[in-house]
Amino acid sequence: MKKVLFPIVLSLLVGGQAFAAHPTDTLTILHYRALPVTKLTAPMETDSVNLYGKSRDSFTSLTDLPMVAPESPLLADVTAPADTVIRLEGGRLYRLSTAILSTSYEKASLVVSCTMPYKLYFDGKVLGEKNRVLTNPQEDHYDLTIYPSARRTLSIAIEARDSAKLVMSVVPKRSGHTLSLRTDPVEYMSMDFGLTEETLTGVRMSPSGRFTVLSSVRIVDLKRLYSTVLYEWTRRIGTLPDGVANGSWMPRSDRLYYTVQTDLGRSLMTYDPATGAEELLCEAIPEGSFTMAPSEDRLIFYRETTGDKHSTYVDRALGRDDHRGLTGPRTRYDLYLFDFATRDYRPLTYGYRSVGLEDISPDSRRIIYSVTDEDVTESPFYATAYYEMDLETMAVDTLFAPTSDLSYVGYTHAPGQLLVLGNPDAFDGLGRNLPDGMTTNTYETDIYLYDRRSRTAKVFTKDFAPSVQSVRLAQDRMQALFRAADRDYQRLYTLDLISGKISPLPVSVDYVGSYAVDAQCKTFAYVGECANRVANAYLGDVTRRTSSVLRDLASERMKDMKVGSVQDWSFTMPDGSQVPGRFYLPPTFDPQKKYPLLVYYYGGTSPVGRMFDWYYSQPMYAAQDYVVLVLNPSGTIGWGQEYASRHVNAWGDRTADEIIAATKGFVDSHPYVNGKRIGCFGASYGGFMTQYLLTKTDLFACAISHAGISALSSYWGQGTWGIGYSTVASTDSYPWNNPDLYAKHSPLFRADKIHTPLLLTHGTSDTNVPFGESVQLYNALKILGRPVELIRVYGEDHHVMELHRRQIWMRSMMAWFQKWLKDDPTWWDDMYPERHY
Repeated sequence: MKKVLFPIVLSLLVGGQAFAAHPTDTLTILHYRALPVTKLTAPMETDSVNLYGKSRDSFTSLTDLPMVAPESPLLADVTAPADTVIRLEGGRLYRLSTAILSTSYEKASLVVSCTMPYKLYFDGKVLGEKNRVLTNPQEDHYDLTIYPSARRTLSIAIEARDSAKLVMSVVPKRSGHTLSLRTDPVEYMSMDFGLTEETLTGVRMSPSGRFTVLSSVRIVDLKRLYSTVLYEWTRRIGTLPDGVANGSWMPRSDRLYYTVQTDLGRSLMTYDPATGAEELLCEAIPEGSFTMAPSEDRLIFYRETTGDKHSTYVDRALGRDDHRGLTGPRTRYDLYLFDFATRDYRPLTYGYRSVGLEDISPDSRRIIYSVTDEDVTESPFYATAYYEMDLETMAVDTLFAPTSDLSYVGYTHAPGQLLVLGNPDAFDGLGRNLPDGMTTNTYETDIYLYDRRSRTAKVFTKDFAPSVQSVRLAQDRMQALFRAADRDYQRLYTLDLISGKISPLPVSVDYVGSYAVDAQCKTFAYVGECANRVANAYLGDVTRRTSSVLRDLASERMKDMKVGSVQDWSFTMPDGSQVPGRFYLPPTFDPQKKYPLLVYYYGGTSPVGRMFDWYYSQPMYAAQDYVVLVLNPSGTIGWGQEYASRHVNAWGDRTADEIIAATKGFVDSHPYVNGKRIGCFGASYGGFMTQYLLTKTDLFACAISHAGISALSSYWGQGTWGIGYSTVASTDSYPWNNPDLYAKHSPLFRADKIHTPLLLTHGTSDTNVPFGESVQLYNALKILGRPVELIRVYGEDHHVMELHRRQIWMRSMMAWFQKWLKDDPTWWDDMYPERHY
């Protein structure tokens, strides 16, 4: 949780006196937190003015207030009597604190009545002050802006030179407000949670499993600060020093390697976590990125060659990708070998096509590399060949001819046995588990074992519904550990490469993010979160099938957070098929109330995972008094090949019908949902789904599309992933051979059917889904006179990464929902006042 510290509060006396009347929904502050009283003193004035020629006023010496945490045992509860007036004893310094919470954006006036000098603080910043003593009480008014779900601290410091009286109240600017005053430490999930404090981001494990490096990022004043901590088993050793923090583990020894700049140039260093010793491994190594060989005596470098720079005036496109002005298409990589003992630095490959290192043999004598040809005129418009090279003789053996069905080839412990990752169509459809007539969704990944002698493969995951994401292999036996998308979960599994047995590993989270294993696949570490809990880090034992907490960040950050429940839910379509989902309830859920509903989806081929802290956080929206429904309709991986293959050549057909029907079914079966107040939102393909849904139904009261596709043909031709992604989503369909698909499924071509208020948001530098996709739909809806807004996030690509922009962008979406689903345009109008140009 965000630590909002209370300024020190001193003991006080309470008494009674009547003050001016306020509206009936006024919140008079009756409860405070207080610390023991201190005597009011003044500093010895060695001069009449300070360095800047300023005379001392009441608060000159109190600019930096001492702070204490809300849970401090020194703090005591103080409650005003029935007449709401607090009496202050003369000659004392008082400091009082309370907190304000709201489930919506609210504006209010803080009213302070006190004859003594005081200074006000709102969320740690000075809100106002009065530096004089009054004869008669008067009311001072200060404007407050309260953002939803975030706990805001209100504090006052008072110099009671004589006995006095204090009354403070908060007057909301609107009826039906959601403001509340609290002195307990309770808070709700808010946008501030993700934009402050610490988040665990990754783990790296030493070959023996004895040491783990845990990475995190802390956000302070919207700036990211990175940190890495070293653990020995579950014992925290300490923070790694700069340089070492970004190091990688040696393949076989428990040492981290990293580079430093010396008088001789770039040198390779090692760090021993057991002793803390740093040693020079090799001096004056070449520039560039590299991988350490298992023998720990040589490096494989990726040497970069950059082609001609793009002209700023007139430029010729040199390929399908090049016309977008990206740097990547004109950059190529070759492999080089650097030997520590001989200082030999020699090229292993040479050419105009990029080469990728797939794996290095356990004895470091051979490598598997890939060469990708992107100048291919058959779908999916690229082909990758895989080769093995003997590093001593430079002899090359072709492992697999150019194909688009494989994504990785690597060595196993058994000679002649290769681990291969590929889609179900690999090896002549060996992994295919589909009814006749269905096209494979090639975003599905299977695990294969290939025997080089017999030139045959076997598949392990053909009947395994979860979709494989990544694999780690044991160095000493035929064992693997892998992560897979299992419906909306991300889980870890072990695979016996001899028997083919797959076993789930017990993990303590819903969604495994980063994970690492030792060289024997016996110990593993992972960072993961739950649908209603921030990410923690764990250390696991494969043999015992157990996990131990490495870092319990959730207990640190969420000990005072109240989170609503999350429940699985699915809808049965008329044909009997299931639409899986889950829903989130507000932390203060009351089944007798009616709540607006938000529906979130992706609709593309990736599931909406059970993540807690991200920019579309469902618990964050639930804390704003919405019921939030998440759906994973047809086309999503993780539910088996048949479910995923429904994505091919659909572009919203079945998916939209499922979202509409499931939303109606959810409203009908949950009486606390207001069926007239439903909003929907999604991003990327989910943004397309939002737009497309609005052409098919008026069910939704408002909608948001971020980086959405409005015209399939322009996305296909211009988006970085346009042609590639369309080889799956629009297999063998092009604007010239299937114009109906491209026109009838493009929201732009159906814009006249959209009547729902729509907010379009988009990064102006988006290379994935070009910014123009939102611009053209915005213009169409403007011409049609429909309610539409466009928010341009300048300088951002497909994801909004810069934190100041992210904050404004997220607030824009929340304000849009509050305007249309809570009948309160205040927030939106404050952010974007009406203009006429």
